[in-house]
Amino acid sequence: MQYQSAARQKIAETIVALKPTVALPFIRINFLPRQIRCKISTNKIKRGYLTTWAAFLALIVAGSVGLAFLAQSDASADTEAFKETYVLTQTIDPIARSNFDVYLNGRDLHYFKQPCNDVDVRSPFFLAVFPANALDLSIDSRQYGFENLDFYFDLAHRSIILDGACAAMIRLPAHYEIASISTGQYIYREGATINLWIAEFPVISR
Repeated sequence: MQYQSAARQKIAETIVALKPTVALPFIRINFLPRQIRCKISTNKIKRGYLTTWAAFLALIVAGSVGLAFLAQSDASADTEAFKETYVLTQTIDPIARSNFDVYLNGRDLHYFKQPCNDVDVRSPFFLAVFPANALDLSIDSRQYGFENLDFYFDLAHRSIILDGACAAMIRLPAHYEIASISTGQYIYREGATINLWIAEFPVISR
């Protein structure tokens, strides 16, 4: 795994150029194109949470029927993704264990943690995908040797906190063979990027 150690160093050297210097605020419903988020709790409404229907009605009151239906649809998709991830945790071993367990199912990468709460997902996630052939990368990505798919949990499609568990599903690139993956979470402190946890693993072509 020596090449991955070198890759990790390259990530550390270039990560500042790839990421914003200030983390986005942790919010529950974000009015962004194709990124309308509804975080739900099936037990009770916690501070900062809106149930699916509460969010729907709030958007109706605000006069945006279209956004309300999009939010409802997006929340339902998140819940379905959560079910898929949970089934994986009961049937296969994770490909990596750390602060989050990481599962690989075809071209879907699943993150799962239980118990889990807001604090566990406030820090952004890094996700570097290393192709078997670097020429498969875009011209901009070739200088780094990997494709950057970093994400904020609260802004990512198919991410949810439900019943005390956090789950996220990220779709990996399908147009090239993947050699390995490096993922984890990080924070910025005094101008430096610090990894909170990191998991690296080879990927068998599938």
